[in-house]
Amino acid sequence: MSFLNLKDIKHFLINKIDFIIGLILFIFVFEIYIKFLAPSILPGDPAEFCIASYVLGIPHPTGYPIYTWIGHLFTLIPVGSIAYRLNLMSAFFGAATVSLIYALVLKITIKNAGNNSFINVYRIISVIAALSLAFAKTFWFQSEFADVYTFNSFFVGLMVLILVQWSENKEFKLLYIFFLVYGLSLGAHMSNILFLPAFLIFIVINDYKVLLKKRSLFFMFLLFSLGLSQFLYILIRASMNPEYSYISDNLNMWVWFISGQYYSQHFIFSFSELPSRISMYTDFLETNFFILSSILGSIGMWELFKRNIRIFTLLILIFLSNVGFYLNYYVYDVESMFIPSYLIFSIFIGIGAIAIVIFLKNKLDRYKKSDYFIFTKPVLIIYISLLLIIPVSAYATYNQELDQSKNTDFAQYYINVLNNIPENSVIVTHWVPYTTFRYFQIVEKMNPKVEIVCTTSDGWLGEIDRNIKDKNVFILVNTSDISEKYDVEPFFVIPGMDTLYKVEKR
Repeated sequence: MSFLNLKDIKHFLINKIDFIIGLILFIFVFEIYIKFLAPSILPGDPAEFCIASYVLGIPHPTGYPIYTWIGHLFTLIPVGSIAYRLNLMSAFFGAATVSLIYALVLKITIKNAGNNSFINVYRIISVIAALSLAFAKTFWFQSEFADVYTFNSFFVGLMVLILVQWSENKEFKLLYIFFLVYGLSLGAHMSNILFLPAFLIFIVINDYKVLLKKRSLFFMFLLFSLGLSQFLYILIRASMNPEYSYISDNLNMWVWFISGQYYSQHFIFSFSELPSRISMYTDFLETNFFILSSILGSIGMWELFKRNIRIFTLLILIFLSNVGFYLNYYVYDVESMFIPSYLIFSIFIGIGAIAIVIFLKNKLDRYKKSDYFIFTKPVLIIYISLLLIIPVSAYATYNQELDQSKNTDFAQYYINVLNNIPENSVIVTHWVPYTTFRYFQIVEKMNPKVEIVCTTSDGWLGEIDRNIKDKNVFILVNTSDISEKYDVEPFFVIPGMDTLYKVEKR
């Protein structure tokens, strides 16, 4: 068994020209993302991922080992704050995913290109399809701060690209690489396990015999397990008591943690709610791609179904697995959970746009050779100009709304709070402020002696009772049961931000 070498890179793109185009596309999108990048920390999960990456700690379930490892490498880049470096990681993998979309659209459609002039048209449309994802509202937003979504999107795009290439040349080493990457991808987001049926069905309908060869099957399983073994790191690292860890080194807790059982509470399915949830998703899709893109994506689905049922099966099963699962998932950032489906839809957009080129080409083929360019070139120029409306309008619509480059209010608020309360204090709060306070304490070393307690609203009063005797107690949310028992006065107030209250005995 031999692994991928440098010569094999050409398999993933068409030739050197496309590699260069993909690289230019990456640089272009990356520079735009950097222009709008958040300069500091954002509260909640982004803050936690920054902490975990910096200290090689363990964030919330399922632990995201490979994210924290790669994130730790990004913390070593000598530019900006630690938070900025992790924000940069999201921008990097967002831009890399966009280049993968270019490669995928071109690879899936290139066989229909015909002469060289139309290959260039296909390239232009593939770039436009990739940019439709780059400036899709949710994907763009997630590329501007630290989180797992663009990192995971890169894995999804890479896995699809590897499988599409394998379907063309049937090289075993590509399947070996695929299963290693698949195992690793579960450390980016465990929801990738949903795509296992799509992947296996695609392999079976292309060459079912590969799953009958015991030696090859053993290596596939071994490499998948190797990627999956990253979750053992969580148990090992927890036993080392890192500065930030969501769990202790308990075997039963570890199983609960990595299996995602924590999230079972988010599933509340009711058939009566299904229409409204589907409507919610179609609204998300329209917000991210607008009506023209939605039409092209629908055309692309139909054309791929007719021309390549195998790749269509792979893409549509990934799409439906992602959408179907998260329609039943109740969480505040559910729109971001649908990003794999947006990625697949952007491929459909490219295929649909190229299908129209094929249609136009067939119609224009009736002209004499002498008149060919007189009629063809203007039509193609007009058509491509219309397609450019997709990324240009998305950029124009969302660039101000998604601009995070001046978003320092959150960071400054938490800095001011930590700088203005005495060391012998405890702040009782919920998850979002907790992670942000802890970032500044652990990473920026600000007022580390202040205790930050994270609990649900039901536990706030109990935490106050336990700490009020010998500590200064502060809260960010004042409830009636607290104010009935204690004197609660505003201590630190910034308009538009949470008010910090001082709690004292009566």
